[in-house]
Amino acid sequence: LELLEEIDPTSEMFTKAKTFAAFLQRQAGDFEGAAKNLREVLAKEPGNLKARSYLVLILRDNRRLSEALGFVEGGLQHAPQDESLLFQAAVILHDLGQEAASLKRMEEVLVVNPKNTDALNFIAYSLAENGQQLDRAEELIRQALEIRAQDSFYLDTLGWILFQKKNFAEAEEILSRAVELSEGDVVVFEHYGDVLVQNGKQQKAEEIYKRAQQLKKKMPGEDEKKALERIEGKLRSLRRK
Repeated sequence: LELLEEIDPTSEMFTKAKTFAAFLQRQAGDFEGAAKNLREVLAKEPGNLKARSYLVLILRDNRRLSEALGFVEGGLQHAPQDESLLFQAAVILHDLGQEAASLKRMEEVLVVNPKNTDALNFIAYSLAENGQQLDRAEELIRQALEIRAQDSFYLDTLGWILFQKKNFAEAEEILSRAVELSEGDVVVFEHYGDVLVQNGKQQKAEEIYKRAQQLKKKMPGEDEKKALERIEGKLRSLRRK
């Protein structure tokens, strides 16, 4: 690692060496060192999108979201239609609570690639969460499912849209499938529990909510923390009935 760090900036191997050093440092938990090496790469090659994306990933992992967004926007100056950078910008803006700006960026992803299934899902779920344009949201997520029919998150989005549209029977069927395919996402379980309550299946809903609580990770993200808080409230409500 020391040899990689000391490589001459004029060397043809500078970029590869610094990027590899950053990879090793991230694996070892030295995020500051990794970020430093990637900044050095970008100082020499501002158009290096691979190094830029890797730096953004490290900054996001450490919740330095505003800084990460700055590097993404800097990359878009070099490649304004880069699909990956546009997607990253949308996700970071969402994490920063800038929902309108986030959706605008994600719509730009679809302009570049109308078949980007993660973008289709992101927009559809965002619309469903806000109870807006539910017909369009359903159309978008069904397009994504035509490409990836067994994706638990996409099925969850469809089920949640159907829930919002008060199509509770089909929503239960879809969300049941999402839970089966899920690798343990708390929000997917929460949505399934919600539709079970709506359909009068309180006992099964309570079981699902309790299973969701058991899925808690050692370091849950913000969305998971909020979901677990909601689930605790829903369990208290069910116990009072």
